[in-house]
Amino acid sequence: MKQGLKSIESLYGELMRQREIRKDLIADTRSLTANTEKGKTIITVNKGTDLLDYQVTEIAHRQIAERLNIPFKYYERMRTDFPMLLDANINGWLKLKSEKRMLRTLDGNLRAFLSNRYRRLDNLELVDHILPVIAQMKNCTIASCDITETH
Repeated sequence: MKQGLKSIESLYGELMRQREIRKDLIADTRSLTANTEKGKTIITVNKGTDLLDYQVTEIAHRQIAERLNIPFKYYERMRTDFPMLLDANINGWLKLKSEKRMLRTLDGNLRAFLSNRYRRLDNLELVDHILPVIAQMKNCTIASCDITETH
């Protein structure tokens, strides 16, 4: 069993914090620009009058590579050895074909690069529905809980 680090109360508090600051943006791929330096990639979203910068997480890197059909091993090699080539690949493929993508952000990071049809689930609402069910179960206790980068 994975040992979580949070009590239910602290988990709930973290979910409330995330609800307040997270953003899911729908963006045309032509409005996105990648810039990589020292292994860190920033995606800039051009929203007309605003430019929004997000540091790309490891999960989002994988999703970008997959969506653009760039083999991930090659993607990572460009990221470490030739960042300008990675940026040219990402920017070129993003601008080649207009496509709407959902950008899931939190704490200044691009956490996910998803289809604009991705079903959005609110973790706080999910917990609000599940906890009463668990509370009614006899001899059931929550041994651990936590939030990860992917769940």
